[in-house]
Amino acid sequence: MGRVTAINASRGGLVAILNGTDLSKLAFLSDLDLSFNELDDDLPVLPAPLPRLLSLDLRSNSFYSIPDGFFAGFPALQTFAFDDNAMLIKDIPNDVVTCSNLRSFTANNASIYGTFPDYFGNATLFPRLERLSLARGTGSRGPYATASTGRAASSTSTSVASETSTVEARVASTAASTCSSPTWKA
Repeated sequence: MGRVTAINASRGGLVAILNGTDLSKLAFLSDLDLSFNELDDDLPVLPAPLPRLLSLDLRSNSFYSIPDGFFAGFPALQTFAFDDNAMLIKDIPNDVVTCSNLRSFTANNASIYGTFPDYFGNATLFPRLERLSLARGTGSRGPYATASTGRAASSTSTSVASETSTVEARVASTAASTCSSPTWKA
């Protein structure tokens, strides 16, 4: 029997709420693209983690929040895209530190308005982090008033532009990264 390893439902016309119990049943899933749909409500906390999920693309939906415990469901996560979700959240949940393989975290235009978390600059917690982008937030205090990567200047460039509410950090990488669209596989 085949196992689902990737789902690409981008622009699929989905109007629904994500169910954490059902999502947890996809134990062999490595890529999930649900971008550009009409998914809403809070993101689910999974009762059982998806240990093989590497890429999660939730751009351009209508999620309300990222609850504490959400990132613990994706211990192997490398790419998280959450751009263009019209919600207002104070902080990125601390359990994102359970995703130590994270290479890219984008939440542009996602209205995150709390204090910039120091852990994103910790090379011990995120040794592979190459891209962190939180541009155009519309929260009451801007996305993040300050940014600190905590890494040596030779390996990190950080840009904070208050007039455009942009926080972007890029860490130099020795290997070029590639990205391909996930597809249905069984």
